[in-house]
Amino acid sequence: FQLQLHAKGLAPKTINLIMHSGGVAFSWLAGLGKLDTDPSAGLRKFAGKSKKRSVLTATEATRVFKVTWKDKRARVGNLIAMTTGARAGEILALRIGDVGTDRLHIRHSWSRDDKLKSTKTDEERSVPLLPKVRSELRELIESNPFGKNSELFIFYGPDRSAPMSHNILRRGLAEALVDMTLNKRDRKKASKRAEVRKQFAERGVVFHSWRHYFAANLADRVEQRKLQLATGHRSAAMAEHYSNHAAEADFADVSKAIGEAFSNIIPIPNDRAV
Repeated sequence: FQLQLHAKGLAPKTINLIMHSGGVAFSWLAGLGKLDTDPSAGLRKFAGKSKKRSVLTATEATRVFKVTWKDKRARVGNLIAMTTGARAGEILALRIGDVGTDRLHIRHSWSRDDKLKSTKTDEERSVPLLPKVRSELRELIESNPFGKNSELFIFYGPDRSAPMSHNILRRGLAEALVDMTLNKRDRKKASKRAEVRKQFAERGVVFHSWRHYFAANLADRVEQRKLQLATGHRSAAMAEHYSNHAAEADFADVSKAIGEAFSNIIPIPNDRAV
C-alpha cells in the first residue's frame, strides 16, 4: 500500500500521515478484539526525498497580493509568512498579545495533534513587523468574533480555544495564485483553474515556499547569524550559542533589510482588488 501511494507521486510525509491514520483504526479494532492482530504494527515510516520547493518571483509575489483574497485570514497569514519567514504553525499560534508596535513575538507553534506547543527550536524569538503588515493584522484583530483579549488567537477558527485550520493558509494561497494568473473570464472555468494549480504544484510552490522566499531575499542584505535569529532556522549548536545574545542592533539591521526587501511588494490597502 505504501508503494502504491508512492507511485501516485505523494510525498513521504503525506504517505506517513495516511499510514498513521489507518494504523490508528487498526489498533483500535485490534484492541476491541475485532481483529486478531494489528496488521499495521511494526511498519516503518516511508523514507525518500520530498519534492524540492520553489519560490515565486518578485513580480509574482507582488501580483499575488493585489488580487482579492476570499478570506482575510489567509491573506494576512501569507503576508506574515513572506515578511517574517514564520512557519505555518507559528502563524496559527499567534495570539493578540504577540503583536508589538514594531515586532511580532513568536512564542508558540500550533499543530492539530499537539495543540499549542513551543516552537520547533523550543525558543521564542521576535521578528520585525512592517507597518503595512501590522495594519492588516490590527484589522484582522478588530474582526475577531471572540473579542480582543490578549490570549485569543489572531487567526481565529469556529472555536475560541483553537485557531483556524492550516488548510485556510494553503488553499488561500493556491486560489490567489490562480486568480493572479488568469483573466476574469478564465477564472470562472474549472479546467483553467485546475491547470494553473497543477503548474504551480509542479514548480513546487507551496505555503512553506514563503519561508524560503524570505530567507533568499534577506541573505544578501544581512549576515547569516542575524538571519538565523529572525527565522529560528538554525542548528542546535547555533541555538545554544546565540539564543540569549540577540542584540537590539541586530533586530534593527534585520528590520531595515525586511523593509528594503518587501515594502514595495505589499500593495497599499486601496490597491488590493484586481
